[in-house]
Amino acid sequence: MVLEKSLDYGRTWQPYQFYATDCLDAFTMEPKTVQDLTQHTLLDIICTEDYSRGYVWKYDKTVRFEIKDRFALFAGPRLHNMASLYGQLDTTKNLRDFFTITDLRIRLLRPATGATMVDENNLSRYFYAISDIKVQGRCKCNLHANSCVYDKEKLSCECEHNTTGPDCGRCKRNYQGRAWSAGSYLPIPKGTANISRVCDNELLRCQNDGVCVNNSPLQLSLSLHGPAV
Repeated sequence: MVLEKSLDYGRTWQPYQFYATDCLDAFTMEPKTVQDLTQHTLLDIICTEDYSRGYVWKYDKTVRFEIKDRFALFAGPRLHNMASLYGQLDTTKNLRDFFTITDLRIRLLRPATGATMVDENNLSRYFYAISDIKVQGRCKCNLHANSCVYDKEKLSCECEHNTTGPDCGRCKRNYQGRAWSAGSYLPIPKGTANISRVCDNELLRCQNDGVCVNNSPLQLSLSLHGPAV
């Protein structure tokens, strides 16, 4: 089985994790568990054999992608040190991207027969199915929203801080007084909103089709409303 993720609404896919009875045979990968990872190898794509052992046909089998165990490499076994994790998410783009998805896809390649050897010709007689899927997550709003809504078959953030877009990824019109920036978890615990600044120069707006550039600085207070990502 292969768990795959997309960051562009299903246009392209990349593997998230591999599952097999024999990782070397199925995917030419050494078997690993998340417990084998370190902070430096946290983003490695692994193949695990943990969910393919001791299979009994009449019982169901729960398969997981152990995201909390990866979090624990920074936040501790019981996730008590979330400040450390947030600090890493704030400063390491690859880490944020690893835990960000628009779509998940599961590819079932063959039945799980455990250690039982089955003739290839008999595999067609095996039936298997997914009975339930649970995905826990929250909207990626670049720390510029507290909530999101389901609109036109997609989740869209209810943006604050003078930002707009499905993920609050750009400044509102006439609020390009400085380049857009995502909110920040730092400093812990309140973070920084990085509010889009109003363009207070009408001439600049007229000269640049509504986009303000090289605007004079304004003094604004900053606040972070909630932990949305």
